[in-house]
Amino acid sequence: MRLPPREPAWPAPRILGRWQTWLVLMAVLVVPFFVPIPVMARRNVLVSTLGDRLHIVLPACIMLMLYWKGPLRGNLWIAAVATALVGGAIEFIQPFFDRTPLLHDWLLDLVGVGMVLGWVGWRGHRRRSGLVLITALLVFTAWGLRSLPGRMVASADARKRFPVIENFEDGHVWNLWSNNDSCELHMPREAAFDGRRGLRLVGGPPEHWPGATMRRFPHDWRGFAALELKVRTTTPGRDAVRFHVRLDDFAGTHDHEWVTTSFTATPVWKTVTVPLVDRTTDRKGRPFDVSDVDAITIFLSRPDAPTTIEIDDIRLVR
Repeated sequence: MRLPPREPAWPAPRILGRWQTWLVLMAVLVVPFFVPIPVMARRNVLVSTLGDRLHIVLPACIMLMLYWKGPLRGNLWIAAVATALVGGAIEFIQPFFDRTPLLHDWLLDLVGVGMVLGWVGWRGHRRRSGLVLITALLVFTAWGLRSLPGRMVASADARKRFPVIENFEDGHVWNLWSNNDSCELHMPREAAFDGRRGLRLVGGPPEHWPGATMRRFPHDWRGFAALELKVRTTTPGRDAVRFHVRLDDFAGTHDHEWVTTSFTATPVWKTVTVPLVDRTTDRKGRPFDVSDVDAITIFLSRPDAPTTIEIDDIRLVR
């Protein structure tokens, strides 16, 4: 069934008068979704963060192209739905092109679609609701970038102190850590840390694997024998608490592989060691790539009550 033709409320630029130009521009807009991201680009905080926002810009442009020309011409809402479906389909296809499918990316696609809806509604149909929508989405996008300066500084600090991965003393340390499974993270400065800062990780039921993940450190760990960290538990009435350290290499984002080492924390500070030499992943046993380490996760294992461990001085040793 062919949709009735409509005149776009926001007119297309004259350059799109030829079908050939329209097809070339559509190809230019779609191809970036299937190009593997260069290593240096994904490791750079600024480039990778702004690169993610292309998931706003590119779908917005694709939607405009569908709205301006072709069978969906002038049908704003149908062009919006079509663009959203194309964005979802792209995420399913990306693994075949060495790209990682992410729900986050598709949600950014929807932000781009919403911006076009707002812009055309405001400037084309003269509706104030369109101005409200596009303003809200622009504020949302800016809010999502609020931590970018801090993450850039924190990443630069991490490069300077390497092979110390984390000493928790830098002011932007929060920008490198995130919690999972509703785990509480605190970074107090107390006598327990000899006046220094450390990481306090608190988790309990009903969560199974409460923990914290760090990224944005130097990724090449070749030449180092192990990762060391100081740890203790301050859980009342517990003399021992089981916890785990998981390391992910970048390849693991595609094949869901990692290496995990288990330890026991006691009320007394002690140093635990995660070996790096000749490690293989937990499930398929492929070699762990120490030249491209992507993330460190420290987590508890199915705690049966509120449990606390404290961590300090994470570093690589030769």
